[in-house]
Amino acid sequence: MSTPSVAVVDALNSLLEAEGKSPIRVVEERSPALKGAPEVIRRPVHEMTERTQRHVEELRKLIRRIGGQPLDWRELKPDDPYLSFLSLKFLLPRLANDKEVMIQRYENVLKSLQPTDEVHDTLERQVNEQRRDLAALRKAADEVTKGK
Repeated sequence: MSTPSVAVVDALNSLLEAEGKSPIRVVEERSPALKGAPEVIRRPVHEMTERTQRHVEELRKLIRRIGGQPLDWRELKPDDPYLSFLSLKFLLPRLANDKEVMIQRYENVLKSLQPTDEVHDTLERQVNEQRRDLAALRKAADEVTKGK
């Protein structure tokens, strides 16, 4: 196996860190507002949590496959420990904003590097999933706002 590009490994580890720190992981577990939310809101958030975990695993395996060393993501915690205490009215737009930032990170990596086909395909699929998650979060936020 050839030596991996340091820039590609660093970029993938950056995405791994961002996914590992995703607040969606903690919010689903701990948010009282989400626990009491209707199924139409809880289900997409649960699916996003599962996708985030899958992204973490895929990025770890990808980094190893190209010969790099992945970060230890188990130590990563979301930056804002108070997210769990927000009402849905404030929580969902915040999660949507976090998704927008995540999408930008993926797009920046795809634009700035010349990753292998395997890396490119994985990142392209993951960013498309992020876009669908963003649309679902926006829709849920609209539903909460309408229901005031």
